[in-house]
Formats: sequence, structure tokens, C-alpha cells
Amino acid sequence: MTIASNIKTSLPKPENAKDYMKAIEERFKTADKSLAGKLMADLTTIKFDGTRSMHEHVIEMTNLAANWDKAQFRPEKGTTQI
Repeated sequence: MTIASNIKTSLPKPENAKDYMKAIEERFKTADKSLAGKLMADLTTIKFDGTRSMHEHVIEMTNLAANWDKAQFRPEKGTTQI
């Protein structure tokens, strides 16, 4: 696995591997929050509008839920769980 060149340039030059891994982790926290926000928005706003079959709608909802589970998002402390 390699890191894309546009991501490499945004990471600082580390002194050691531990610092490098910490920088990568911080960089991708933002991406995880963005993905979580998009998935939550999609899950809460999706509705059946009749332009496609009910089967396709259910499959889309199932895929969104699977992506949520696959990313293993957990609510932060103090938030309401549904």
C-alpha cells in the first residue's frame, strides 16, 4: 500500500516512525469525521420517492448501514444513541 503524493506533501517530515504514524492518524481523523457526517446525512435524509423500486431503495439503505458499520463509527460521549 502506498500513500498518494498529494497526501505525502501535506504530512510533516518526521524524526521517527512513531511521529510519522501520529501525523498520519491526525490527518485522517478529519477524513473520518467528514465520512461520518456524510453517511449520517445520507441515512437520515434518504426516503422512498417512487422513482425506483422498493428493492433498490432497501439495498441502498442496507449499503449505507453496512458502510457505517464497516467504518466502526461510535457516538462520542454525551451524545444520544438511537
